[in-house]
Amino acid sequence: MLNIDVGGQKHRRDMGGKWKILDVHPKADYNHNLNKEVPLPFKDNSVDNIYTSDTLEHIEPVNLTFVLKEFHRILKLGGKCRIVVPDSAYAIKQYINNPKELDHKKYCRKPVFMPATPMGYLTAWFHTNKKGLGTGHKIGFDEELMRAFISRTKFKDVTKMEYNKCSKIFRGKDYERYAGWSLYIEVTK
Repeated sequence: MLNIDVGGQKHRRDMGGKWKILDVHPKADYNHNLNKEVPLPFKDNSVDNIYTSDTLEHIEPVNLTFVLKEFHRILKLGGKCRIVVPDSAYAIKQYINNPKELDHKKYCRKPVFMPATPMGYLTAWFHTNKKGLGTGHKIGFDEELMRAFISRTKFKDVTKMEYNKCSKIFRGKDYERYAGWSLYIEVTK
């Protein structure tokens, strides 16, 4: 069985050796830059499941369809992919309805280069980056936009899920600290 954690760096929950990590980080099991249109280093129909959390928002929008099509290509028939991204619609609602609650301790990273104001935190939500630590957010997702990108692939059974309410193989992979403001989608090949 081959399960791939895309963007898992070197520390994502391994689940007892059931997951291999694909990331731009040099210590990943498979070193790969998703922002380059280079095929993933797997044969067609060779991967059982894919998990990606807080990664796709770092991909240039022009490359995102390619990445999702690559996920489809490498998954076996019946294989599942769980996608977790920050829910930008949630952040915008927080900003409009309760801006004082939109702070880095609860919802997003501390804005490194932005003043600590509600708009500073909202801006950090969309463009977060710590100096020298990889690429910042390139795209903000809500359910409709994620479904629109997925519709460009051949995935079927696109289902919005919730934190830790997922297919059995993904249980324990989600991070509790992201639960309140993440969008969870599962797709099947």
